[in-house]
Amino acid sequence: MTISLIVLFFLCKKKFPVLLASSITLLYILSLAATWAEPQTDNFRMTAVDVGQGQCILLQSKNQAYLVDCGGGNPERTAEAALKAMGAQGIRKLDGLILTHYDEDHSNGAEYLIQVMDVDTLYLPDTEPASDIRYRLSRQKTPVCWVRENQELPCGKGNICLLPTKNVTENNESSMCILFQTENCAILITGDRNTEGEIRLLEEDRIGKVDVLVVGHHGADTSTGKEFLEATQPDIAVISVGKDNYYGQPHSSTLQRLSWFGCQIRRTDLEGTIIIRG
Repeated sequence: MTISLIVLFFLCKKKFPVLLASSITLLYILSLAATWAEPQTDNFRMTAVDVGQGQCILLQSKNQAYLVDCGGGNPERTAEAALKAMGAQGIRKLDGLILTHYDEDHSNGAEYLIQVMDVDTLYLPDTEPASDIRYRLSRQKTPVCWVRENQELPCGKGNICLLPTKNVTENNESSMCILFQTENCAILITGDRNTEGEIRLLEEDRIGKVDVLVVGHHGADTSTGKEFLEATQPDIAVISVGKDNYYGQPHSSTLQRLSWFGCQIRRTDLEGTIIIRG
C-alpha cells in the first residue's frame, strides 16, 4: 500500500507533498513494527555481539530479553555496539543484565549501557569484592540482585539458569555460568572459566548436552577441555573474540578440540555479530 502511494505521487501531474510525506511516515512506522514483530516469531534467539576482544551475548525468547556480559576494548564503543544490535531487533529495554564476572572485557560497557537503556535488574555474582566495576555498578539506580545460589529467571518460552561458582580460586574461575533452555535448544555460557572450573560445573550435575556453547575465555587453550566437551557435546561453538588480538585467541589447540567433537565453529572476529535462532 505504501509503495503504491509513493508511485502514485510520482505519476500524478499535480504533486501532493502531503501524500509523499504520509507515505514515507507510514513506511517508517511499518518498518518499526516489522523490526519488533520479527523476533517474536522465534522460540529463541541468541546474538553474539561483535565487541572486539570481549563478550556481549543477547538472549531472547518472545517478549523477554537478557544481556549476558557487556565488555570489550573500549567501554563506550562496547555499549554502543550492544545498543545497535538490540535496536536492530526492536529491543528498547532489558529484563536483565547479567555479568559472568568483573574482568573489563566482560563488564566495562555495563555502566554506560544502563545509563542510556532501561534495565529492570542487574544480576551480579557476589565475588571479587575489590573490583572497581562491581562497586560502581552497585551504586547505580538500577536494582541489583546479588547471585549467591543457583537461580532461575523466566525468559519467554524458556528459562535462564544462573550458576554461580561455589569455590573461587582466581578471578577467571569465579565466572558465573549461564544456561538458557527452551523447548528445542540449550545454550551454555561459561565466562572465563578454565578447565578446573568446567569440571566443577559438571560435578554440580546441572549440565548435560547443549546445542550451543559460547566457548570459554574467548577460545584460550586453558578452557574448553576434552572432558567438558565429552559431557556437553555442543553442535555449535561460538567464540567471541577480537580480530588479530594480542592473546592469540582462539588458540589452535582449542579449535582442534572443537573440530574433533564435530562442532560448527563460529567466530565474531571472522563473521562480526552472530545470530542463532530457532
